Amino acid sequence: NGATPQAYEAINLVRRRAYQLPAEQNSTADLPPNLSKESFFNWIKDERARELAFEGHRKLDLLRWNLLTTTMQQMLTQ
Repeated sequence: NGATPQAYEAINLVRRRAYQLPAEQNSTADLPPNLSKESFFNWIKDERARELAFEGHRKLDLLRWNLLTTTMQQMLTQ
């Protein structure tokens, strides 16, 4: 169970916009195809961290994904 084609298209549209590229398929900006469910989720987490940096959404994302405690513990050990 991986991401749907619609999910790939949605994140790729955001990435193309960030790269200032046309909305058409682009190997520079698009995610690699056929990612596992976990790999796709990791791309989503990273993308949200970059796209919404400094907008105050990170904590809410981590809470929603039940990753706040784990992430905070990782930050303390680095």
